[in-house]
Amino acid sequence: MSYKIHMAGRDDPRTLLQIDRLYKWQHGKEFSPATVEISPTNACNQKCSYCYAWRESTARHALCDDILVNSLDQLADAGVGGVIFQGTGEPLLHKALPSAIRRGAERSLPMQLSTNGVLLSGKLQDEILQHLFYLRISVVDSDPALYAEQHGCPENQWQTLVANLERTMAIRAQRGFSFGCSATVYLSDNNLGSLYESVKLCKELGIDFVYVTEALHTSYSPSGKKDQSSKLLPIEQIEQETGKILSLIDENFFVKIKFQATDEILAGRNKESWVDNYCQGIKFYTLIDCDGEVYPCWRCWGDKKYSFGSLYEKSFTDIWQGEKRKEIEKLIMATPPDGDQCSVCTICLLNNMLSKVTNSTKWVNFL
Repeated sequence: MSYKIHMAGRDDPRTLLQIDRLYKWQHGKEFSPATVEISPTNACNQKCSYCYAWRESTARHALCDDILVNSLDQLADAGVGGVIFQGTGEPLLHKALPSAIRRGAERSLPMQLSTNGVLLSGKLQDEILQHLFYLRISVVDSDPALYAEQHGCPENQWQTLVANLERTMAIRAQRGFSFGCSATVYLSDNNLGSLYESVKLCKELGIDFVYVTEALHTSYSPSGKKDQSSKLLPIEQIEQETGKILSLIDENFFVKIKFQATDEILAGRNKESWVDNYCQGIKFYTLIDCDGEVYPCWRCWGDKKYSFGSLYEKSFTDIWQGEKRKEIEKLIMATPPDGDQCSVCTICLLNNMLSKVTNSTKWVNFL
């Protein structure tokens, strides 16, 4: 565990450090995205109650092995800055993922793996950990029963996760790997009293950073849409638990806490708050879905009317530089969502930052 070493620079203003891309964006020039998120498969070994991507009726897809692996070459050739394996399922269910990660490493691409961690067993650890820039573990809980309830899985998956994380962090220390590791802990209606123990567990496992927040249950979630938990709980109890959690912070371990009842959690736009051309972040961050299509944002997963093009038909560079991408960008930035598809927007902070660059304050020249 060492936030100071493995997560150094995480809280820097990363968007403002994209100087070349920002310049080209402001002057209407073409540039490659800084980040590409890849969804290797939409299959999952869990059914989290809050999952934004779950659809009972959705057919299960996975990128063909060669398309997945070769996409890393294409992204490197296009000048992409970093790659996130995440998307709409559990990435580790794709058998070619280790080969893709090795290929990315050969091309010097920084890579993040977002996973529930249950499948991150010994063989996979030995194959991929050395190549990762960042390992992000989705929601952790200290109570096996609460974990199983949140994740829609058997309780024994909790024991598997803990064992996998213990070995993962031991391997990092023993072999001198440099990847950072974080985890998320979610507040739910019935776990406020155990949040401290959940964060403490992460610290004991050697994780560098924990983000404590709450899930956003949308109309697409298995649980259905519902109010966030912090709005239903006494503020005094939330603040008391928050104080205990923050006491765990030291130079090697950091915690960030955000609840809707006590902080403003930035979310994507809806039909009422929509502003045309606001979503400029799609020029900096894009998606490759498990169907091979390249999409502008999370709202568009699997919706081919918003596809820039397919990797089964064209290279990433040809898709990114094509006229169709420009047409789809104009369409998506002028089309409000019908429901709450944008509420879990992954680039809302980026959109907000870019909006501030475009609509600069009158204090801009007073540094």
